[in-house]
Amino acid sequence: MADQGKLPGNKRGNTVKYMEWKDGKMGEELIFKIGEDTLMTVLKVSAPILVFGLVVGLLVSVFQAATQINEQTLSFIPRILAIFLAMLLFGPWMLHVMLDFTRGILNNLSSFIY
Repeated sequence: MADQGKLPGNKRGNTVKYMEWKDGKMGEELIFKIGEDTLMTVLKVSAPILVFGLVVGLLVSVFQAATQINEQTLSFIPRILAIFLAMLLFGPWMLHVMLDFTRGILNNLSSFIY
């Protein structure tokens, strides 16, 4: 159980460290740690897409305010294109983050159940 957090095939050598639980049952600390890791993974994966969409939306709204053009498609189309661009640019990294998290959960799965 000492090498439990080691992720096989992880080139960066990252580990997922989960606390030991007492009395053979999952404790609150372990459940909160798994929940925290889940939320941090979701934030890491979604942040690049949200930031790209936010920046492009802000630029389009400034352009619309400066030119007084209030076309709905003018604000929608650039945001969609920016989100697709962000998915293309950050897709491999996002996949790597999700795979690391999944490997950590699956490697520790035997210790979660009793």
